[in-house]
Amino acid sequence: MPSHTAADVFTDEEPLGPTAIPPGIDLDELSLLHDPTASPNRLLKSRSPTFIVGRRGSGKTSLLLWQQQTPYGTSVQLRTDAIFSRVSAVVNRLRRDIVLTEEGVADVWNLLLWGPVAMRLLDRPHPDDPRAELSFLWEELKPLREAVRDEASGELRGDDIVLDLLADRLAQLVGSGEPILGADKLYQRFRVLDHPWTHCIRAAREIMKARRATVCVLIDSLENIGPGLETLTPTLRGLFHLVGRIGTGGANGGYRLRCCFPSELWPLINRISANPLKDFAQAMTLRWSAADLLHAANARLTGYLRQRHPQLLTSGDEPLQALLPRSVVNRLGVTEPTVSYMLRHTQLLPRQFIHILNRALHRAIVARGTPAVRPEEVLDAVAEVEAILCPEVFASYGHQFPDARAIAHRLLPNLPFRFDDSFLHQMCNRAGIRRSYGVEYPEVREMLAQMGIIGRFRSEDGYYLNAEFEYTVEGSLNLAPEDVYCLHPMFVRECKSRDVRLENMGARPVYPAGTPTTWVPA
Repeated sequence: MPSHTAADVFTDEEPLGPTAIPPGIDLDELSLLHDPTASPNRLLKSRSPTFIVGRRGSGKTSLLLWQQQTPYGTSVQLRTDAIFSRVSAVVNRLRRDIVLTEEGVADVWNLLLWGPVAMRLLDRPHPDDPRAELSFLWEELKPLREAVRDEASGELRGDDIVLDLLADRLAQLVGSGEPILGADKLYQRFRVLDHPWTHCIRAAREIMKARRATVCVLIDSLENIGPGLETLTPTLRGLFHLVGRIGTGGANGGYRLRCCFPSELWPLINRISANPLKDFAQAMTLRWSAADLLHAANARLTGYLRQRHPQLLTSGDEPLQALLPRSVVNRLGVTEPTVSYMLRHTQLLPRQFIHILNRALHRAIVARGTPAVRPEEVLDAVAEVEAILCPEVFASYGHQFPDARAIAHRLLPNLPFRFDDSFLHQMCNRAGIRRSYGVEYPEVREMLAQMGIIGRFRSEDGYYLNAEFEYTVEGSLNLAPEDVYCLHPMFVRECKSRDVRLENMGARPVYPAGTPTTWVPA
């Protein structure tokens, strides 16, 4: 597959590139979109976690892939949409005949994961590979090689396909009617061609030892499995156990395992694990600062300008400062720095900020052929993107809070930008939340706080209300009845907050913690 160029990535429609990492992205394209100097990226490199935890749009996939690019193709990339159902089918069939603990399910995962690991080792041979082990794997995995090669290019079609084929074979073995005494016996009984699977694992280990490098298995992303959490509990529990067992070091010449999962599902995933302290000991949570987001956006914008408008690149200001207006007048009549206005309408997630910038720049390009943005285009871009971002937040919490969107649309029109606990409770009663959705008031408050829709008021000045929200604090934002609350700006327009609906020109904008109130250089 040919590498992508900057002209392919940075377009007039998306001047800062795509807002989500596309499937099958190559290293050249990823290098154009990824900012290795950002704080989350530096932290990832220093800690080498087994789990990367972050909200949808926080850049988990980008960080995961960037850290594991190697010259000999020794990364296995698995998407969870299909593989969990395949592994779960094998696990459920085994559980009919034997008592399968999380250790046993971890063994099933381990057996299957060695398949794409071995295939990646064969995909790009290394000069130091031991000939005997390489030849053995080449012959023994011939059925897999023939099944997963693209006839036109000769390239491996995907690690998911390898795992699917092995899962099918394992399911056939389990359903053959022959007695299986335990999950550990599968390693001896299972084979692709003539030899027990343990021989293939041994050969793969020897190859990695000779290379003095390990293969990293990347599982991205668990955010798509929300609706199937209950059904997949044994399978997930086994995977978590395997991650905790393997750790980051590739023990005994084995592979490493690294997973992404969404912080939106954290409370549920944490309850699934049989031993959270051990399984998630090396988890890392992603949080972005305004400075990191600005730096990443400027890096992307520079790539676009080099391709389309090199005359606009200057040695002075950063591109955003040069192309965006210094300030905008919001709908409350308050003048704000442009970048501050944009950032406070996000939850400090890269995808959200890039989305707003792409829309604003594209509007300017369509209108005048130049990416120099006018204030009204900023306001229009924020309003347009909010209509996309708010439903995405509700969708990401859909499994945990299935009625969240309906509750918010019924409740938020009654809320000003700042209010106390008794007022929120009163509005919940007036909106009939418990009667309509069976949700008690404390649960409503916890739900709104966890989703970052309401936060804790901290201070005010002559222009702004300053508040902290869930996504900026360590752990959970536990609101207390004595706290004063604020409504997050991103949800005000979409859910028709009272202060905007009544055009209350005396209302002060809410500035979430971490959002600058002045123009901050990248």
